[in-house]
Amino acid sequence: MADDDDRHLDEAETDFAAATRLEAEDAGRDAALLQMRRRELADVASELMGRGDTTSVAAGDRSFTGTVIHAVGDLMTLETTDAFVDFNLDAGPVISVVERARAGGRSPRSGPDSFAARLMELESGQDAVEVGLLGQIRPSLSGHLRVTARDHVVFVDRGEREWFVPLGRIAYVTRWRADSGPP
Repeated sequence: MADDDDRHLDEAETDFAAATRLEAEDAGRDAALLQMRRRELADVASELMGRGDTTSVAAGDRSFTGTVIHAVGDLMTLETTDAFVDFNLDAGPVISVVERARAGGRSPRSGPDSFAARLMELESGQDAVEVGLLGQIRPSLSGHLRVTARDHVVFVDRGEREWFVPLGRIAYVTRWRADSGPP
């Protein structure tokens, strides 16, 4: 009888330990899920920058593939083989990981703290930029940013036509490398 009691006690201890492990695993999954639910797109961009993953970003009518080199607030900058592309995270770009980095990534560095601040940096620059637009018949403009106002930019295209573009309609700005240019 004592042997039966010991066997039942051992079985109960094993069952209890298994149930406790399952409960701990469930709690861990719930905590991870809760953490993911609290994240914003800016958090994802910072994480991608920190890992150094090869990333694809679709915005407006274009898609770009490269590595995130700057991410703060509503701004994410992707370095591609021929350009630097600044994305307005508030415009809803679709981001995917093409390939996980085995090593590398970047730490946060100094730079503009918002998409509007990046646009201000690009005002009246010598090099032309491409501005990707959302919900417009013309999906992009090539030319120069003249000024960044409170809720829009003044843009001058290659034909010297002046455009007034709401900030919320700008999906991205492409800055081409010196040795390349718009496709």
